[in-house]
Amino acid sequence: MHIILLLLAALASGYIGGSVAVSSARERELEHMRQGLGELLSELEYAAEEGCERLLQERLKLEQMVTPLQDKDLQPLPANAISIPLEPPHAKLTPTVGPRQHEPGEPPQLWGQVLQLAQEGKSRAEIAQRLDLGQGEVELILRIQADSHSTPLPRLNP
Repeated sequence: MHIILLLLAALASGYIGGSVAVSSARERELEHMRQGLGELLSELEYAAEEGCERLLQERLKLEQMVTPLQDKDLQPLPANAISIPLEPPHAKLTPTVGPRQHEPGEPPQLWGQVLQLAQEGKSRAEIAQRLDLGQGEVELILRIQADSHSTPLPRLNP
């Protein structure tokens, strides 16, 4: 009987020791996964910031290219000039939503709404959701506005 009790005690201690070892291994694996996810998140944030910067630079280049064209007084073609249509007549599309109208040199009304919400301390996600925009669009508007007025960007929560 004494031997059976010793065997049962050894079995119980082996089971407890095994479960402690498995639990410890799981904790180490979870910590390893958390570190990996943290590194991935950092890389994604860096890539997103880099992409926004490139997008902003491209936007500024395009704006610089368009500004001289807008300033030029374009003369109509003479009556005998040959014009080549860019698309067949049946391919003309009518936009479902017209362009946003705003005064030249003045930011669109949407920009003002984005800036107002940012100054109220709303996050990019909240601003984007409220104005039905993407978070990247919100970030781009804030950066363009800050660059054009040499003002620092409002601090936004992600």
